[in-house]
Amino acid sequence: MSPEAARAALDAIAGADGDGDDACRPLTLLAVTPARAADKPGYVALCEGSGAAVDERRGGLLDDSLRAAFHYNLARDLGQLAPARVLTVADARRLYQQIGEARGMVAGNIKPEALLLCDDARSAALIRQRIGERTPS
Repeated sequence: MSPEAARAALDAIAGADGDGDDACRPLTLLAVTPARAADKPGYVALCEGSGAAVDERRGGLLDDSLRAAFHYNLARDLGQLAPARVLTVADARRLYQQIGEARGMVAGNIKPEALLLCDDARSAALIRQRIGERTPS
């Protein structure tokens, strides 16, 4: 996936709810590897805001937007990728910083990118933990 395709997908979910500027400000699209071999890799849009209640619906919009990219669509059709998800948290920039530090980056050099690969166990675990906190038991 190209950074341009990632940015277009993030733009598709920005303000899609009409809930105002606080609802969802997309920061980055994270490519996350699975914790177990039986799970599928996938994309998570990290958004800053207060509109987490509709992240499931935003995830559908994100997945639809990403399907415009040929290889994403093919991988989804073949069952190689999990559906895209959205994670909206008030401290998204701090979480992005933690992900960067977990990947071994120097704190002052971490700048938000449209697309970020999280293929190491520590950064992927940070994302899964935050998503897990949102999943009803």
